[in-house]
Amino acid sequence: MKVLKYLFLFLLVIIVGSAVYFSLQDGSYYISEKKTIKAPPEMVYEQISDFKNWNHWNPWTNSSDVTNTLGDVTTGINGFYTFTDEYGNGSMTFTALEPQKSIEADMEYHTGLTDSNSIVTMSLNPVPEGTEVTWTIKGEDGLKNKVMNFIFGLDLEEEIRPFLYIGLI
Repeated sequence: MKVLKYLFLFLLVIIVGSAVYFSLQDGSYYISEKKTIKAPPEMVYEQISDFKNWNHWNPWTNSSDVTNTLGDVTTGINGFYTFTDEYGNGSMTFTALEPQKSIEADMEYHTGLTDSNSIVTMSLNPVPEGTEVTWTIKGEDGLKNKVMNFIFGLDLEEEIRPFLYIGLI
C-alpha cells in the first residue's frame, strides 16, 4: 500500500511540476511576412476586405483537405467565413477595417485537444512599385497548446510562415 501512495505522490509532483513549467513558458507568437504587389492600395484593399476573394490570398483555403463556408456577410465588420480540416474547425471574422490601409480579423481554431485564438492583420503601405502588404498573425498559446506543441514538436512560426509567404506571392 505504501508503494502505491509514493507512486501517486510521485506522479502528482510530476504533473504539478510540468504544469508550472509549461505555464511559465512564453506562449506568445507574432508571425509576419511582407511583399510588394504591383497594384494600388485601393485594388489590394478591395481584394482583402471581402472573404469571397480570399481564395486568391489564403493558401489554406485552397487545400483539398479544407472545407470553407462563406458567411451570410463576407465584408465589413462581422463579415466571416468558417472552415473545417482534418484536425478541427475554425472561423475568421473581420473586427476592424481601415479602407485602403488595413484589415483585422479574429481567427478561432478548435481541435479535439486544443483551442486557439489569433489576430490576423493585413496592412497596406503605398510604395512607388505598388503596395507593400504585411500579413501578420499573432496570439497567445494557453497551457494546453504549449504542452501539445512541446509533445508534437510544433513550432508555430515554422508551420505558419511558409503559408503567409505563399499567400503573398
